[in-house]
Amino acid sequence: MAQDLIKMGMVGSGHWDTALGGQRPTNYNEKIFYLFPNGDTPLTGMLSKLPSRIVDDTRFNWFDKDLPSQGGSITAIYSDTLLATGYASTYPTGASEDNVVYVKVAELVAEEFKADHQVTLFSSTYQSLDTTGRCVGTHLDGASSYIAVKLLEDDDNGASLSTPRYLGDCDKIFASGTINAEGTGVGTGIVYEPSPFYNYTQNFRTPYTMSGDALVTHLRTGDARQRYRREELQLHAMEEEFAFLHGVRTQKTGANNQLARTTMGLTTAIRTNASANVDDFRTNSSYIGEKWLDFGIFYLDDLMETVFKYGSTSKFGFTGAGALKGLAQAVRETSDYNIDETTIAYGLNVRRIISPMGTLFLMIHPLFNHRAHGSYYNSFITFDPGKLTYCTLPGRDTRLIRLKNNPDDPDTLGIDGIIEEYRTSAGLEFHNMTTFGLHFGIGQDA
Repeated sequence: MAQDLIKMGMVGSGHWDTALGGQRPTNYNEKIFYLFPNGDTPLTGMLSKLPSRIVDDTRFNWFDKDLPSQGGSITAIYSDTLLATGYASTYPTGASEDNVVYVKVAELVAEEFKADHQVTLFSSTYQSLDTTGRCVGTHLDGASSYIAVKLLEDDDNGASLSTPRYLGDCDKIFASGTINAEGTGVGTGIVYEPSPFYNYTQNFRTPYTMSGDALVTHLRTGDARQRYRREELQLHAMEEEFAFLHGVRTQKTGANNQLARTTMGLTTAIRTNASANVDDFRTNSSYIGEKWLDFGIFYLDDLMETVFKYGSTSKFGFTGAGALKGLAQAVRETSDYNIDETTIAYGLNVRRIISPMGTLFLMIHPLFNHRAHGSYYNSFITFDPGKLTYCTLPGRDTRLIRLKNNPDDPDTLGIDGIIEEYRTSAGLEFHNMTTFGLHFGIGQDA
């Protein structure tokens, strides 16, 4: 079936049917996903089918590198190295081929250019101004840095506009290739180092006790021990779910003078590493004081542009019911969007939103609709599932432990009954955070 191909980065056949590749649950997290694919803990379940790795320290590190921009915003353009004479003063009707101009930019932008880079200067407002030149040098000096550009053509591309425009109106510069004469030697290279990131594993423990009498009591509702195990596994997964969604990264000393760590969750990672992708309709400067029913569709266009700006054209997300209602209201009167319901890999029931920019698969997250998550009722999180990595210490993934106990042995716990607990030591890695997003105020008036 076509829907079997929609796996959003999850491994395996996409089925639990043993006749289709033997995809039976092989650990407790997969069991959670198998039993409750659309239950209270979809993220924790999904992690069992997403990339994972064993780490050898409670603090684990990784490196990430985004695609270099090789360009940026222009502060101003000058005709001298002192940046004292503006471009328009020297070239009121445009510079000529082979003239050198000095493009003032931030130092981080200047660092991305080298001599013999082919560069393009363009205007976000007047697209016909695009002019090509050759970088003949850079000067790094903080906010007064510049790129020296020797024009490869006359600055006359905007001369035919109703009001003639020239390079002084350009606001962006980008590298558009390199220029190398025959027989030249090796030039200067630019190396981009990856950025370091880290997180902690967190110890999750969910114990439960049954008395000796309870163990041998027959119940009409079934085996009490098995029921306890199933219910406590759900509770254990729910506590992991909250941490993986909203946890903050900390390391402190506990009451026993041993270290206690908490892991950074998905929403905290987005706020920390992709703050430009966090937005709220109610506080967005373009929509202050506006009604969602009147302007929701325009905001949705902006939102989808952000969601699909980087990464794949198919994204996954968790949403509150209020946000999904708001999306339905926004798209009701347009043919540019389509919302339907579908089932993707491993039985996940999602709403598929087909937009001009890409396809978004949204799953209603039960925890967004109750408890302390009221603020997420009208919100949703978007991400590429394959960019998440589940990290555990050796032998410390979710497991059921029966504590040593003998009611007749004082060297053990000495309790008349059993004590068991689920234990997990795990945390998350987040890769290419520019592909993640956090969106609030969906369906609410500004």
